[in-house]
Amino acid sequence: MDVNLIQVQQHIERLYSTRDPGEIQSLQSVLLNLQRQDDGHLAKSLLGTNSKNCQYFGALTYTVVINNIREFDESHLQSLKNDLISSIGNNTYNWLVIKKLISNYCLLFIFNYKQFQADPINSLLVQLTVEELIKKEQINELHEIMFSQLFPYVYSTYEHLNSCLISSIPYSVHILGLDCLNSWIGYISMSETQSKIRYTDTPELTRYVFSFLEGLQFDSSESLELINKSVSAITEILEVNPNMLDFNKKLYLKSLLFEETKFGGRFINEIVLNVNVNEEFTDEISNFVNLCIIFLQNGLLNMAKHLTEPTNRFILNLLLKLTNYPGIPKVEENVSDQFLSFWEEFFNVFIDDEEAFDSLYKDENTKLEFYSTRNAICNEVCKIYWEKIKLPAPEQLQLNRSDFFYFKSTVGDFFSIVYSLLKLSFYKDLVELAGSKFSSSELDLNGLESALFILHKVNDDSTFYESQSNLLINPINSLMEAGLLKILPSLTPAIPNYFNFVSTFINFISSIQFYLKTDHGPKYLGDILEFLFSIIINSKDPKLSLTSSKTILNICQECGPHLVVFLPTLKNLLNEMIQNDQIDNLIRARMANSYISISHSANLKSPREFSSVLIELLSVIETRAGNLMANVSILEEHAEDYLISLLSCVTEIGKSSVLPGEVEDLYTQEEANAVSDFWKNDTTVKPLILSIIRKYSIDFQPFSNKSTITEICCQIFKTGLNEPIHNPFKFDLPVIFEYLALKIRHCDANSLYHIFKLIETITLTNYKLLDELTVNDLLTNVFIPHFKDHDSNSDPDMLSSSTDVFTSMLDKKPSLLLYSNVNLFVEVLHYSVNLFKSNEVSIIKSLSKFWTAVILLKRGSQQDQELVQNIFQQSLGRLLLQELLSSFLNNSRSSLECYYLVFRSLISKYQLFVKNWLMEILPNMNWKHVNDHDKKLFIDKLLLTRGQRSANEVLKKFWLQVNGLVEFNSKNY
Repeated sequence: MDVNLIQVQQHIERLYSTRDPGEIQSLQSVLLNLQRQDDGHLAKSLLGTNSKNCQYFGALTYTVVINNIREFDESHLQSLKNDLISSIGNNTYNWLVIKKLISNYCLLFIFNYKQFQADPINSLLVQLTVEELIKKEQINELHEIMFSQLFPYVYSTYEHLNSCLISSIPYSVHILGLDCLNSWIGYISMSETQSKIRYTDTPELTRYVFSFLEGLQFDSSESLELINKSVSAITEILEVNPNMLDFNKKLYLKSLLFEETKFGGRFINEIVLNVNVNEEFTDEISNFVNLCIIFLQNGLLNMAKHLTEPTNRFILNLLLKLTNYPGIPKVEENVSDQFLSFWEEFFNVFIDDEEAFDSLYKDENTKLEFYSTRNAICNEVCKIYWEKIKLPAPEQLQLNRSDFFYFKSTVGDFFSIVYSLLKLSFYKDLVELAGSKFSSSELDLNGLESALFILHKVNDDSTFYESQSNLLINPINSLMEAGLLKILPSLTPAIPNYFNFVSTFINFISSIQFYLKTDHGPKYLGDILEFLFSIIINSKDPKLSLTSSKTILNICQECGPHLVVFLPTLKNLLNEMIQNDQIDNLIRARMANSYISISHSANLKSPREFSSVLIELLSVIETRAGNLMANVSILEEHAEDYLISLLSCVTEIGKSSVLPGEVEDLYTQEEANAVSDFWKNDTTVKPLILSIIRKYSIDFQPFSNKSTITEICCQIFKTGLNEPIHNPFKFDLPVIFEYLALKIRHCDANSLYHIFKLIETITLTNYKLLDELTVNDLLTNVFIPHFKDHDSNSDPDMLSSSTDVFTSMLDKKPSLLLYSNVNLFVEVLHYSVNLFKSNEVSIIKSLSKFWTAVILLKRGSQQDQELVQNIFQQSLGRLLLQELLSSFLNNSRSSLECYYLVFRSLISKYQLFVKNWLMEILPNMNWKHVNDHDKKLFIDKLLLTRGQRSANEVLKKFWLQVNGLVEFNSKNY
């Protein structure tokens, strides 16, 4: 190729100097064309110039040449090898040029390694090719060549380095040596995983990396950089290839890390805990800590078993010193965060092997010493982390707020682990700690906040069962009797971190409801509720108000009988919230639930009094909503949200009106009958609820087609459906169906989903009260009008929910659907067949349940079975199978599971018919990869399964064949 070298040089210099995008694009195009035509001569010529830009471009040109030709003949390969090795040895080149040439040599080796012979490559730089090699797909032969031809030179290089004093070799060479070693550690592990090669002889490698921990002082940044790289290399060995260290080397490493006079002890004292320098070396400290943790994690069980031995005690004391690294976690330091997972794992060893540890020591004194040592370590660690999670000054907290609170939450989880190990004694210590922060002359809010935070986390994790919570009642009582609530007047917005402290206090109160509902709790409820109400009313932070409202709701639900005295206060507060549209909507709803929860528990056996409470509250809601609706011409977003929240209050009233337990636990038979009769004959509350529902969902035009309103109204009806006796929200089914028949004429497609889910709930909970006539009306008025308007492309949720209704009828009482109107039933079946044209997973899942229920009719009588069989045998069976098969074969692999049960049900119930139907269907379905013989084979194999689980595999293989795919684990793949 004839090239004007001077012109090429000018182009390259211009390329690196111009800022004109058009000129850059033009020059790149010209130069790339020259590179693609080159066989190495242009690259060599450019490397011979004095311009650094041209030299680097020459190195790039070699890359293009090698990538274009890839496999070279012997003479061309030898020429390129010589040129590259010669260029790599040229110490006048820029380091970037050298690095690119090394990469090119590696690339040449990868494409032509079979032609490479053992070369006398003893340059350390060439060994760095390993980093490129591990990025390429490996084969066994390549690993063998690496092991037999390249590794011996690597090994001899480290032998030479080990024979010299560290100080006699330039710093830059050691940096390369450690980088190279690090890459070989990863490569050796990968090579041994992918091949039969075993690197059993590597002592010179580990000797080299250990040498920096043995012989270097911490007196310069260069020394610390070498130590840091050595620490990283040893960590890499422990993580990916620990077999490189035999027992003696691990023992030696342990002494290096944890003996006071050796590397680890000196590094901790001179760097880690030296406040004058540790801020400069955060990466080095982090890597050292990581090495210590990974080394110890490999022998946690052994360390735990020999806890009392002096060596292990010394190591653990060293770890405690490191864990207590000075500074605010995640703001000024990360060491305590690094150690958190280590301590969790360490203490979990004692929990997981509790019985083994208990039987380990036969001598009682030795056992006592062991447990005493274990507990002391636990307490020391907990003391450190309790201090660590104290709230720093607000300005410091803002530097890394989210990470600090994530750390704090993780510490809370850690304390739950310690509690499960040390149990009640530990909990009592926490309570005593919390008490000491407010019982002395000076209130320590930060210390108290940390203690309450931990108690709240332990309570949340450890009080699922009553037997668990009962253990904690006395300690909590001692804390309350010590005067915890007396600090409440001190909690003013003026204190630092006010939000965080109040949030922790509220969460703690929420976590001790098991205590508040005992005989000890009621005397504190007044102060607690007064405090929580004040937060809702006065707090400028919406999060605090929401947290308070949730806690009030939980307290009212759990402690209702003890809170009757607070009803007037709660009533006034709730009335104010209903009138005030600036109150958070969720808080308003929670307060409605809280108020009715207490009223209901106080009047469980007095339905007339409870009725009066409901009438008063519902009337306030209806009047307020009615006035707004009457005076609104254009409904703005805020007004809309406020109106919807008033309706949500009705839902919450319904939820809190259900029985708080089993009927027999709450009433005698006579009492239950009296309460049920009262609500069955109610003529005030239920009409009022229906009036509100109608006003919102039908009469008020802006809401009549709004799916959110339909959803809430349906929820109101659902609240009483499952109640065993009549209550204010348990409506007679004809009343609900009358509403639905009316609502169906005032709703959009999105509302249908909620209507169908309500009908499904009615069917599942009250199917015994349904009859064929009612279902016939339901089908005629609710479903059928919409079948013609909504095909398989309509809203998936609406379609799947309509199918779920039919499934629930077939599962609970098939006659409801079969005999309400046979023609309507057939129409439902055809509608459900057509839905297979959809590929939506939710629809297919619902259809699968529906058709399985239709085919099997598990609760169907003989007459029911015969009716369905006649429909199937006439025409529907063939049509269903055709649509089912088409949908199955055209859907994605992830959806196949949805279809299997329908196929299997069909085969088991209609085996002879399925064979005939398939013989009619398959000849009309053509696929590129399936012939007539394949179709016949598929039919035979499918029928042979008789609907058993093996049919799944037959269907999947046919799907793969039709779609031209092969199973991943198939030998043909």
